[in-house]
Amino acid sequence: MSTTPAIRQNIGLLRSPLDLFLRTWHRRQLSWSARLLRYAFALATLAVPAAVSFILQSHASLGPVISVSYVIAVCAAAWWGGAFSGILVSCATVPVVTMVATHGKIIVPPHLDPVGLVVLFFIAVLVSRVATSRKRVEEMLRTNNEELEKKVQARTADLSKTAASLELEVLKHEKTEQQLRLSEQRYRLLFEDSPLAMAVFDAETLEFLAANGTAEELFGYKRQELLRMKLPDTWPPKEIPDMEGIVSAIQTTTAFTDVVPALQKGGKLLNVEMRMRCIDFDGRRAQMALLTDITEQKRLEFMLRQSQKMEAIGSLAGGIAHDFNNLLTVILGYSDSILHKLGKSDPLRDKVSEIQAAGKRAANLTSQLLAFSRKQILKPQVLDLNDVVSNISRMLGRLVGEDIQISLHLAASLGRIQADPTQLEQVLVNLAVNARDAMPSGGQLVIETQNTDLDDHAATLHGVPPGQYAVLIVTDTGCGMSEETKARVFEPFFTTKEVGKGTGLGLSMVFGVVKQSGGTVTIYSELGVGTSFKIYLPRLDAPVAQTDEVQEIHSLSAAVNGATILLVEDEPSLRALAREVLKEAGYRVVEASNGKDALRISQELETEPGLLLTDVVMPEMSGLQLAEELRRKWPSLAVLYTSGYTDHALLQRNVLRQDMPFLQKPYMPGSLLEQVGNVLASSAEPHALVPA
Repeated sequence: MSTTPAIRQNIGLLRSPLDLFLRTWHRRQLSWSARLLRYAFALATLAVPAAVSFILQSHASLGPVISVSYVIAVCAAAWWGGAFSGILVSCATVPVVTMVATHGKIIVPPHLDPVGLVVLFFIAVLVSRVATSRKRVEEMLRTNNEELEKKVQARTADLSKTAASLELEVLKHEKTEQQLRLSEQRYRLLFEDSPLAMAVFDAETLEFLAANGTAEELFGYKRQELLRMKLPDTWPPKEIPDMEGIVSAIQTTTAFTDVVPALQKGGKLLNVEMRMRCIDFDGRRAQMALLTDITEQKRLEFMLRQSQKMEAIGSLAGGIAHDFNNLLTVILGYSDSILHKLGKSDPLRDKVSEIQAAGKRAANLTSQLLAFSRKQILKPQVLDLNDVVSNISRMLGRLVGEDIQISLHLAASLGRIQADPTQLEQVLVNLAVNARDAMPSGGQLVIETQNTDLDDHAATLHGVPPGQYAVLIVTDTGCGMSEETKARVFEPFFTTKEVGKGTGLGLSMVFGVVKQSGGTVTIYSELGVGTSFKIYLPRLDAPVAQTDEVQEIHSLSAAVNGATILLVEDEPSLRALAREVLKEAGYRVVEASNGKDALRISQELETEPGLLLTDVVMPEMSGLQLAEELRRKWPSLAVLYTSGYTDHALLQRNVLRQDMPFLQKPYMPGSLLEQVGNVLASSAEPHALVPA
């Protein structure tokens, strides 16, 4: 392929209008002085061929060298001065050569003819054109170079801006990375290192998406195990009958709070409070959950409810026992009075005896109700629990039968306690009877004692003050109890036995005696395995009390016979019974139905009564207030208080003091007369005696 078109195209480009404009503009910029200098320089180039001609004037054979020098001079003039300068030099060659030839006597070179001059002209024009093209190219290169420099500068500026922008972006990126690191640290602090169990679940499938270390501890599973599980996998189906409803609520609500049972990996059942919020987790709808183990809280709440229930039942039982004691006092009193008047062969004697026996059984029931309500009379002593167990063990063996083996494990150096030994023996009897009924086919009954210390936490769980305790443990291998039975086992009249085989007051009596003694009782039972009762009683640092000698009973001698007794009782039937018993014993009785009535009657008495026999709890004015009013008039007045409530209950209510004589209802006529005689005999001041 010929390159001529390409060359022509390039020449055309060189002659483009822009180039012509630049050339014209360049020419206009040249001053005449500059042009004259260029022409002068062009003419100066003639010195070269002139000098060559002069040097070679004697060497005709070297004429071509002179011609070459002419060509060089023309080219130099055309190159530096343009085509005009080249033509000017070409035209000036003839006179120069002639001058040299004339004065130098050399022959004109044969090549310097008109054709040679034309050739010189053409060379001058061509060289001028080449020089012009070179200058144009140089100008273009310079222009392009300037433009390139401007572009480079602009690009450099852009790159600088870009670099600054990139640097800013890098700083922003580093700042973002730092913020991400801080965010991750906060995330780890709030999530991973949180003391609360936290987990994230898929809102639809309830699959674990994330879980912290506390959640691992809560459920007992490793994190990788949890991430392969669903939330319902931790729920025991038997404990959550409405599992579908809970799942639906979690899936459809944005906030969810509930308490559900949860099963640890090891099988332990927990109560877990779940508080959930709907969040976006990696582009998917999820539930963020705070999981709190409230098993212990639920247990304490249950204990509180049980305690409140037992307290309410105890108050009710105590009130019922108080009212029944008033009625039973009348029944037992009159039946005893009738029996004393009936002969041994009287046909009514057996019937009255049955009435009295029924009254005593009823009194025993009310006594157990008072024991449960912690309102019975206790005679606490400092004693060794081991001695109590050892002394009653033989009787327990006869009570439970030969098919039940009794084992004693008594701790050495057992701490002393303060309790009523009779009531404590009754506690052991009731527990042994309960164990016997739980083992109809025989078994083992283990009685243990031990020392223990209850710290603040353990004492709170047991509902007693912290400190040292002696523990009595009675364990059987019977049928055991269900959770429902354990929750109600200490309630009065609650029993799982057949009708007629139990009153349901045995364990309630145990509960009341232990509580009244400052202790507590706990149960551990498993169905088909057995039951263990633990009784905690506070230890004392005091010597064991010796057995009290039988006190001398004051006889109803003539020394107190005939004394005036001011009887104050708001129950008419009971007041009538007491009046009859006292009168039959030889006392003078002045009776009143209430405190105000007694004050009015006291104004009519001329002498001081030997004894004030008054009920404690009465309307308008209590027995204690009445005694205070009467002692303003008779400071040495002896007082015997009586009530259907126990002295312990009245002491707790700040109604009685420990040193005040007290007679518990229901009482038999003999007990009334004995107590009245003791109070009269122990009185240091003389009493007014009035003829009967």
